[in-house]
Amino acid sequence: MSAKRVAGKFLGSFSFKGRITRAEYWAITFFFNIILIAGLVGVSAAEQGNEIVATIFLGVFFLFILPSFFIGLATWAKRFHDTNHSALWLLTGFIGIFGIIPFIYLGFAPGTAGPNLYGPDPKRVSNEEKEKEVGRGKKIDPIGAFYKSVELLKKENAEEALSILEEALESNPNREIEGAIYYNAAIAHRRLGNHEKTKEYLAKAIHDRPKLYKQAHKDSELADMFNDNDFTTFLKEAKKS
Repeated sequence: MSAKRVAGKFLGSFSFKGRITRAEYWAITFFFNIILIAGLVGVSAAEQGNEIVATIFLGVFFLFILPSFFIGLATWAKRFHDTNHSALWLLTGFIGIFGIIPFIYLGFAPGTAGPNLYGPDPKRVSNEEKEKEVGRGKKIDPIGAFYKSVELLKKENAEEALSILEEALESNPNREIEGAIYYNAAIAHRRLGNHEKTKEYLAKAIHDRPKLYKQAHKDSELADMFNDNDFTTFLKEAKKS
């Protein structure tokens, strides 16, 4: 691994965007605990009058504890993202003794299979694929297209997001990715005022990835689709296809 990529990885650990796996979560947690142990060893050495050992271990502790704290918060946020929850849930970690509950949950809860609203599945997509540009005239990467559409929808650029997603659907992505693409396309159509297309694409998304049914119910932009009698028809037709 090049020095540039290592530096990118380190700086990326401070970011609250994206997702990380359980393995990455435990690796960072292990490092954080090493820093805490260094502090405890330093304090113990100081109490015993061993100034050299105390200076070394307390030096390590004070050097790394502040960046480790921010990296820890970012790690929690990205693990919540991996389970398709908002990073605001990390605030539950500061509720006294109950803060241990989200810590355990994040260590064992499986992430969303495939892309979700916070980015691609970290198990299946390399950093290069995440950053891969998707443009006209280039071979469309379905995962890259989904990730790009997430960024465009955040910027309220529904028309460009829809264009990229439509091209991605023509590349015959696997069913799991196709469901996520249809879901984002449904959001884009909704923002563009295409009511019928919103219903059609949302139905196809749920057909490909049934877990999106609950997600759509919680989505402020799509939840009212379930009050539309015609939407059930779209769902039934999607199941037959």
